[in-house]
Amino acid sequence: MPKLTIVPLIVFVAAVAALGLAPAALAQAPANDNRANAQRLGSLPVTVSGTTAGATRETADPAACAQTTGSVWYRLDGTRAGRLIVRFDAGGDLDATVTVVRRVRSEFSVVRCANTDEQGNALISFETAEDGNYLFMVGQRATSQPGSFRLSLLVPDRPERAPGAKLPRGGITSSVDPLLDQDDAWATTMRRGQTYRINLITGKDECLGLALYRPGTRSFSGTSPLRSQSCGGYVTFTPGPDGGGRYSLLVLARSGRGELQYHLEVARAGRDDTAPGLPLRNLEQRSGFLSGGSSTRRPVPL
Repeated sequence: MPKLTIVPLIVFVAAVAALGLAPAALAQAPANDNRANAQRLGSLPVTVSGTTAGATRETADPAACAQTTGSVWYRLDGTRAGRLIVRFDAGGDLDATVTVVRRVRSEFSVVRCANTDEQGNALISFETAEDGNYLFMVGQRATSQPGSFRLSLLVPDRPERAPGAKLPRGGITSSVDPLLDQDDAWATTMRRGQTYRINLITGKDECLGLALYRPGTRSFSGTSPLRSQSCGGYVTFTPGPDGGGRYSLLVLARSGRGELQYHLEVARAGRDDTAPGLPLRNLEQRSGFLSGGSSTRRPVPL
């Protein structure tokens, strides 16, 4: 009788070895393996670590971006109205799909989804509802091996409001972030008929947009700027006869990753900054300098 209880176990182990099943396939399922046991996330911003090792697939799992063989779940309840960033970083050879699901009572609907790229990263941005409830599914794609990951929920800064903070006399050095802080607004006073030099200096290989808005602008959204630069740089501006007052300068992060440093200056233009320039008599020589890193330093003729 004892032999009858041992032999099936030996046969089972031998069968597993014969099939060559990987140890991960026999791993214990994570606690948040199914939607009903989704792991609650704390206050934002928040980052959690997880794994798909041992994860299984439910028949109700969404397949919005890719077919999956296993999934783990997270939940966030009672959100505020605004924008939320989901950042996913996979470890090892894990290829995953991240799906955002909104729950309203017993109804579930897919909001957004994204597959990991060649570096194992995925990024989702979406608008949250006031007092909204959301689920986040991390699914192991059908051709992938199990692996660990990090899931982050981040709250970006709200868009800047006009007219912006007062620009210091010597300019300002600050930064924007394409993901979390997309713009900075600065206000400066200009007089009608006076030409001004505006210089936005950025780091090497970095590109920030610059837009100039008229006095009285209440919102940057839907308002056309007076002047704009797609990639920073130097520009001059002269308020016309009906101009003058407090103007707004909006610095925009259009691309890149992480903090992008910049320096912004506004200064009055001199005679040598605009046409026709300084007079130069026959055989007369003049010396000076140019500086792309400042708008306040003045050429000194000899």
